[in-house]
Amino acid sequence: MFNVMIVDDFRVFITQLRRLDVWKRYSDTFDLKYMLTDSRQALDILRKEHVDVLITDIKMPKLSGLDLLRYAVEEKLCRCTVLLSEYTDFEYAHEAIILGAFDYIVKPVSDTMMTRILDRAAKFLSKNPDSRDDDTDIKTASDALCDSIINGYDNYSERVHELAAACGRKSGENLMRFGIILGDASETVFNKLSEAYGWIKNIVDSPERLRAALLRADSREAAESLFTGFCNDLFVAVKTYYPRGLSDLTRGIADYILANYSQKLTLSDVADACFVNKTHLSHIFKMNMGISFVDYIVRYKMQMLRLMIAQTDMTVNEIADKLGYDDCKYMSRLFKNTYGITVSEYRKSVLNDRYR
Repeated sequence: MFNVMIVDDFRVFITQLRRLDVWKRYSDTFDLKYMLTDSRQALDILRKEHVDVLITDIKMPKLSGLDLLRYAVEEKLCRCTVLLSEYTDFEYAHEAIILGAFDYIVKPVSDTMMTRILDRAAKFLSKNPDSRDDDTDIKTASDALCDSIINGYDNYSERVHELAAACGRKSGENLMRFGIILGDASETVFNKLSEAYGWIKNIVDSPERLRAALLRADSREAAESLFTGFCNDLFVAVKTYYPRGLSDLTRGIADYILANYSQKLTLSDVADACFVNKTHLSHIFKMNMGISFVDYIVRYKMQMLRLMIAQTDMTVNEIADKLGYDDCKYMSRLFKNTYGITVSEYRKSVLNDRYR
């Protein structure tokens, strides 16, 4: 039998929650032992008595639900804490998940919703506390995905699915929780790849906009599709600009280009910087990369231009200067040749998407 504590400064809500049919169905599994309106009293009981499930409102006087969660985690007072809120406040939800909440649900709480929570809680509490947990699964899956992207392994797509599945196991049936955990996993993968390839932040959007999109997703499949697209952008970036098996010379050329994008990067200048004949450089680079020296630079700078338009309010002239182009009209022509759309049209589409 697992002991349950409900804490909410509105007694009416506690009464409504207590009257849900779910407690009758789970009467042999959960004992609704404590129903409190005072969060400080709740903390005192948590420190003295055994409580398995803490269900607490997030906004309360004296001590908030987040405060109770912190104490529960730090002092190991309760293994399973569920946060409640009257608002779909994603900042609270995200902080709750980061602090170690078991789940986060929005009022009013239905019988179906509470059934899902208690069903998951029963399975979770029945596990050995020392057994392998979902956080370990997520870390292992994240490391495996990063390794596949860095090395260009064919099992990359399988690793994406494995990481999404690990996030799904931790989130249970809660779609918002799934989006939050998947967003955190996206940031972990992005940061790890950025440590290996500092230049990747120049051409792949950070996970911030992805996080917002994940929380707007109307299904688990839609959220996983967004996550897969983000991971695919990272995979394609590495495979395009730093593929596996490059010769030392080609790797040195790529390193120089990727680090010095603000320069004009002529064939002669790069050859001099790499201490090699420019004809030899051009031949070796195309043979190793499968793309010409000029096309490689243009593709990289155009991706940077596209990301700058999406992330900043810089003018075309300012971006041209940043990317080493003396003629912004020439840069704009390259952009249209690459993407089939003008810079101004692309900026307009980004703004429309931003405020959708």
